[in-house]
Amino acid sequence: MQKTLVIKAVSSRVFLASSTNVRFAHAEAGIIPPNVILTGICKEKLLNPISPESPPQHPDECTAAIVRNCNNNIQLPKSAVKKWVDNFSSLKPIFDEVACLNPRLFDVHPKMDHLHQVVKWQKTYREVDYAWTRTRAEIGKGKRKPWPQKGTGRKRQGSTNSPLWKGGGIAHGPRGPLSLFYKLSDEILLSGLTSALTIRSLQNDLIIASPMECLPEKDFFLKMLANRGIESNSILFIHNDNDSPPALGDAIEHSRTHSMMPLCALNVYSILKHDKLVLSMDILDELEDKLIWQFERYDWHVKPHNFYKDMPGHKYGDRDSLIGAS
Repeated sequence: MQKTLVIKAVSSRVFLASSTNVRFAHAEAGIIPPNVILTGICKEKLLNPISPESPPQHPDECTAAIVRNCNNNIQLPKSAVKKWVDNFSSLKPIFDEVACLNPRLFDVHPKMDHLHQVVKWQKTYREVDYAWTRTRAEIGKGKRKPWPQKGTGRKRQGSTNSPLWKGGGIAHGPRGPLSLFYKLSDEILLSGLTSALTIRSLQNDLIIASPMECLPEKDFFLKMLANRGIESNSILFIHNDNDSPPALGDAIEHSRTHSMMPLCALNVYSILKHDKLVLSMDILDELEDKLIWQFERYDWHVKPHNFYKDMPGHKYGDRDSLIGAS
């Protein structure tokens, strides 16, 4: 009996192994099963797989041309963060230019508690609590006394719309709409933004593009991402406030994983929501100047004071459009 059970167990294992090998033989051989129909970019990916090109060496060790330097002084022992500059108008990446980023923005100690506070604030400050309950004065019934004060043996009651009665009013209930907005300090907001930028830089998820505009050809955007190995990632594109790349906007118009926004809308929640962060070269100076100004500014003793008047944004836009610029 035992020999028979052993033989059955061994034969079943052999059958399962052989059936598994037959089942996944097409996957190992790279053959598409006959019951699967692929079209478009999916078929091209399987039949002609594209291997992403990687840079020959780290940007700190290369001798490529530095096309961008930091605008502000760097405190020792910190050094500038070097990143390769990608050209999105080229189908394949070209590693011949390097941009230097300020370490006060892209090389800080990430503070997870500040990131959590900023993300929680961004999810909450726009919400409105519409919960609303009626008080005993708004019930509309039960104004009269349900029974006489004495002689019935029951406890005294003045009306049936009391909070003690079923169907009566609610005491101290929610009286919406109530805004859930609250303010975070500037230090926490700034620390959260620099922590998010540092995390993207350390995880090699930060891409500097110059130019960020892609060619308006069919499937050029998808092939360009495939050559860089980021076609399956969600990407956030940050462009200048004054102009946006039209061809790139058309390419990601109906995409659910890619987003594009100006520099003035850059926020922590969007950075952490996407896998990759792409910054245009022409926004680095403005981003650095504004955040460094925010680091080094002081509270004015004479209030009220308009901080926008001294903000360094007038160098990168129309000065007349700034509040208090005159």
